[in-house]
Amino acid sequence: MAGCVEKGASVIDVGTDHGLIPVWLVQEEVAKKVFATDLRPGPLLHAKELVVDTETEEFITLRVCNGLDGFSAVDTDTVIISGLGGENIAEILSSAPWTKENVRLILQPQSKSDVLRRWLLKNGYAVQSERLVEDAGYLYQILCVRGGDGEPYTEAELHTGRFDQVKNEPMFGPYLEKLRVRAQKAAPYDEDAYELLRQYDEMKERLCHDEGL
Repeated sequence: MAGCVEKGASVIDVGTDHGLIPVWLVQEEVAKKVFATDLRPGPLLHAKELVVDTETEEFITLRVCNGLDGFSAVDTDTVIISGLGGENIAEILSSAPWTKENVRLILQPQSKSDVLRRWLLKNGYAVQSERLVEDAGYLYQILCVRGGDGEPYTEAELHTGRFDQVKNEPMFGPYLEKLRVRAQKAAPYDEDAYELLRQYDEMKERLCHDEGL
């Protein structure tokens, strides 16, 4: 996620937890300032310890708040929201419509990425690019988003990300197969799952064709 931040950015890291991303962004001289926020004071105490230990207090401001409450486009050009479900990320953005105003959003839904993509499309946001990252056996989807009109998704792409945006990601093939197996198990009993499986199969054929297999 930090690698998606443009140099010289002013960043809000929502739900910063231990403050790892803000400290990295400052130490690597990527961000000129960072607001590290969390809903609870407890996690921010851990973040404060790291900020003090790394002597980055001049560039990192810690704030207890709910989502993006109290912020505006004047404060930032980049917002990071990670570690929440897709519906929770959508709820935060719905309370901060200013995020459509030339703000770069870096979103990492822990679940229900289809709910998030559907909401973004309906509410004036466009997914510009996506990444798939594996860590400790788990696959994480990272969406880079700005305000604007997005292209429509197929039902399958709401789960995988738009094919043309993710097909070259090294972990896309394994992730697609995982979704196919899940849909295959449910397909005999669920028409929606059957349709998803059909679309996943088409996607797999396109992927094999593009890779020359």
